[in-house]
Amino acid sequence: MRRLRFFRFLVLAIGIAGTGASWAADNPELLSSENGVSLGDGQPGGTSVLITRLAIDVRVHGHVADVSLEAKLSNPGEDTDEARFSLVLPPDAVVTGYALDVNGRMIPGHLVDQPKARNVYEDEVREGIDPGLAELVDENRFQAKVYPVTTDMPRTIRISFAAPLGTLQGLVLPLHVANPIEEVDLSVHLAGYRVPPQVMVGDKVVATVRNGQGWSASAQWRSIQDLGNLRVSGGESAERLLVSLHRNESAFFQIRDTADPQRAVPSPPTVGRVRVYWDRSLSRRDDLLQAEASLLFAYLDASHPESVDLVTFASDSPAVTTLRGPEEVRAALSRVVYRGGTRFGALDEVKLEPADQCLLFTDGLPTVDEEARFRPECRLSIITSARNAGAQRLGRMAQSTTGQLLRLSSDNQPELLQRLLRPVVSVVSARDTSGNRLDFRALPAGPSGWLVVGRMPALGDVVLTVAGLRKGLTTRIYRADGRKTGKCDAPGALWASQRVAELADNPSSRTRMDGLARQFQVASPDLAFLVLENPGQYLRAGIRPPDGFPAEWMQEYREAKKEEERSSAERRKEHFEFVLAQWKQRKAWWSQPFIPLPREHAPDERVFAAGTTAAYAGAGGGLEEVMVTAQQVRTDVQDSPVALTALTTTDEAGSTIELDVADVLADQPYLHALDAAGSAQRLQVLAEQEKTFGLLPAFYLETSEWFRLKDDPKTAEDLLYSALELAVTDDETRQIVAFRLQRDGNPDRAINMLERIGVTSGYRPQPKRALALALAERGRQRGLAGRADLERAFTLLTAVALESTLEDFDGLEVIALMEANALVAAIEAAGGEWQLDPRLVALLDTDLRIVIEWTIDDADVDLWVIEPNGERVYYGDTVSSSGGLISNDMTDGYGPEEYVIRHAPPGDYEVRINGFDADRLNPNGKGRVMVRMFRDFARANARQTLVDADISFETGSDRDAGGGRRIAGLKVDRRERKPAGGATRH
Repeated sequence: MRRLRFFRFLVLAIGIAGTGASWAADNPELLSSENGVSLGDGQPGGTSVLITRLAIDVRVHGHVADVSLEAKLSNPGEDTDEARFSLVLPPDAVVTGYALDVNGRMIPGHLVDQPKARNVYEDEVREGIDPGLAELVDENRFQAKVYPVTTDMPRTIRISFAAPLGTLQGLVLPLHVANPIEEVDLSVHLAGYRVPPQVMVGDKVVATVRNGQGWSASAQWRSIQDLGNLRVSGGESAERLLVSLHRNESAFFQIRDTADPQRAVPSPPTVGRVRVYWDRSLSRRDDLLQAEASLLFAYLDASHPESVDLVTFASDSPAVTTLRGPEEVRAALSRVVYRGGTRFGALDEVKLEPADQCLLFTDGLPTVDEEARFRPECRLSIITSARNAGAQRLGRMAQSTTGQLLRLSSDNQPELLQRLLRPVVSVVSARDTSGNRLDFRALPAGPSGWLVVGRMPALGDVVLTVAGLRKGLTTRIYRADGRKTGKCDAPGALWASQRVAELADNPSSRTRMDGLARQFQVASPDLAFLVLENPGQYLRAGIRPPDGFPAEWMQEYREAKKEEERSSAERRKEHFEFVLAQWKQRKAWWSQPFIPLPREHAPDERVFAAGTTAAYAGAGGGLEEVMVTAQQVRTDVQDSPVALTALTTTDEAGSTIELDVADVLADQPYLHALDAAGSAQRLQVLAEQEKTFGLLPAFYLETSEWFRLKDDPKTAEDLLYSALELAVTDDETRQIVAFRLQRDGNPDRAINMLERIGVTSGYRPQPKRALALALAERGRQRGLAGRADLERAFTLLTAVALESTLEDFDGLEVIALMEANALVAAIEAAGGEWQLDPRLVALLDTDLRIVIEWTIDDADVDLWVIEPNGERVYYGDTVSSSGGLISNDMTDGYGPEEYVIRHAPPGDYEVRINGFDADRLNPNGKGRVMVRMFRDFARANARQTLVDADISFETGSDRDAGGGRRIAGLKVDRRERKPAGGATRH
């Protein structure tokens, strides 16, 4: 068995775009270059590599088709050439498979994240191996590079795709090549027809014959150059509803129908009720709002609707007003204030009368609940004038109901008005007979018909609601009883490709997107098919070889995989031992009694109870276990009124957290302007300041906090979400917003944003921990229903502790273990399960726990806590005589740093932050320090307070005599301690 020496792998990156692509002069197109070298203009040097065999297999089921095209590439010359193969796909097609011959066997490709596929490609290039690369170019044209192709080493590739036949043109695949092909074989199978479609190649009809319950057609050509277009069109369906079974065993329906002649759409269509969705989020300020309003008024003047429902929406609840005539609409739009985030999720919840026409004016860039879908049950036309409009999202949104996306400019209003007035038939909803919504996709089917595909309900029929007929909305029932199920991937693939594209809009949905794409084997711009040649490449890529891999190579892969797993296990063991040692030190600290020094002896002297083992700050800054003898105990401490038998706690009645508002607000001119304004003028002053400062998230973050502290939560929330709407908004912005949402009791949206940050944050473990804390909070609030959140939070926290091996974040492990162990009682109360090495299980409850983290990587931020006796606990003095402990000093950014004290002596505690911020431009201000203050941590009555402040330490009033910046004061009174939140495990 001869291995290929040069060709190592091929990456296939395919994306499916709209229907407007133009055909290439040649299709398939094949170009080549000697030794993979171009002539200097970026183009291959010739066409020495030829397609010598082409096999096309078309399997039609109703009005969709599975198509497979296999091409053999040969090189008659003596050179070693690279071949570039490209194929323009039919409109709305989606690639469902790719295979490459390896040592004479067709090996299917794996769907792999595009960045990973690219990294594997580049890694192999650096090893001196000549790879092949294929990618999407010009909308839906697939292009692949294959190297080498030699006289004795021809290559075979196979591409599979699904495509609809909904329009009068049917399925059209141009077949024009520059050089003659020695062999062309065509095979067509047709099912679901009473009268079969016509199969044509060029201007010749290929005869169809009966084949069981369907028809088949076949043809062969030899030494042919220009076949012309392969076209499958026409025919008479046996049924309007057909059911197909995907290879993954999922059942899908397809429905192809047309309007009855007597119910044809009048021109212009009659309009009884119009619904206008008007996006009033902050990002809309730069759109052509006057032009949009003018187009709306012109449409209302021309269509004369009986009533207009105006739905204005942003991140808050949609506002609904029913109006009559353009003038009332004009007046209502003139009062709109553009502020807040973009949110489509709540629009489907608005209950309104059925509408004949829906118009959506938006930029299509959601910043809140990004994965939410919007499907109004009416004919939908989307109008956008934004330069940076989310056109792909809006296009899919329009296509889902056979609607239209209109791009408005300053001079095309008359054209768009005519398109709005043009009659269109649209499927606006699909339901089962119980009224449950069915997820469907509408495909092109001509002006008076419709073609939809969707998941088949387990029971009952499919009920479609159709808009655009003479009598407005019409319901049609398609009976499913007794339908025969055919084998066909196309309905499921076409449906899944749209859903994959929708999920791709939100990075936090990446896992679900990947899973759905792999379940239905559909490619996308974010996913590539990867074919590798040898075991080492599969191992480096982290991919298991597919079926068909040669047996001896598979054995080599297994052996290499076993060695790689051994090395990985050794690395994990070393890290575990490190974490275990840190955790033992934390448990030793927690289990030891401490006696606080009186104030006159603090902060330079520390003593411990005689004859006990205490946690002490060693010379190296770490914790060491030392034996304290009776001779080391001072008599003045023994006489102290604070005895070990009367330790204090911080229950609800006995402790408060007082925040100094001046410390958490930034020193900014717009906040001074708001301070000087009366309550009646605040919003006017805000609007004026917004004109000057409203280009950066910092303005909205800081004014949001100002209004929150002035007891105006509505304005504060609008401003907070506005920070997400700007061109310079980044993950730091989202992190700050998510923290405040969690603080303000909105964990759902906080989790949504933290999910996104986790996808885009790369190697950092901090976003994973932040997500876990938000999930834990929501899980506790939900009680028994919070089991999944609690279990996931525990899993994330233990992963942070055990999987992050970066020395930059040493200390994070113990912090995460503290938080994970505190979840055990809640998980068990909810009936959940958890897993952790018994040596890392210990419930370490504390009277006080304070954790800080910050949002930028180039700031060194330190947590200081000044205890009642005056001792300052910080990186330079990590353990106090009272047992107050500071975690490892994080100097490279992000944090966290933690202060804990198991038995807090009564008195006043002061929380401060100190350090130095980076000298850089930051659209979010100076960055933020986020502080979580816990009372009775890991106990049944645990409570937390969250506060954030900008990072500003170096000059001016921000640095006071106490050093650093004061964040909060805590007062601890003596009370009886409440029981812990669960049994202590050691």
